[in-house]
Amino acid sequence: MCKNINSPYAHSFANNTDFKIRHRQIFSGIILHQMNSVSYERVCTVCNKNDETLEHIFLTCPICEVFIARVQNLLTDNCKLSSKDFTDWDWTWLFGFSHKKGGINTTLINILLSIARHTIFIARNYALFEDVQINRWLFFTSMVKSHLRLLKDAFKATFQETFLANSSLCELDQSGELMLLF
Repeated sequence: MCKNINSPYAHSFANNTDFKIRHRQIFSGIILHQMNSVSYERVCTVCNKNDETLEHIFLTCPICEVFIARVQNLLTDNCKLSSKDFTDWDWTWLFGFSHKKGGINTTLINILLSIARHTIFIARNYALFEDVQINRWLFFTSMVKSHLRLLKDAFKATFQETFLANSSLCELDQSGELMLLF
């Protein structure tokens, strides 16, 4: 679990969000309401249905569940994962794969999961503080593409082996430009 946090490949903002999740340092609606009941409600600002706990934000919010399912489908369709790899999906979703799995690019999967968690956090904060709903999928894909381009430039010698092996999520075209395939 800590290896995922300290990975040289991690997105810095997503890495910060992961640290906050692991250490329960995200102020949920319940905590904010206890601090200032005049300004904050206990209810989730995204779905407006349930009390906003950390678990609700990242696991059970019905609006986020659609996005989470889409990410899970993306991984099963493109990363050689099976339903057995998700026997404890909540754990994998929150913490990533803590060990390598044969024939599966866990490095890339952990980066995508981290960025997906960060996407949920950012979307929730926009809803809470700006009263704005953002397109999670568009935000997620643009962040993934931007980060993978950065990694491609930073790790030129090992990029293909580290990030493109055992995955059909992205590829390099003939000119060496990174292309997302989702």
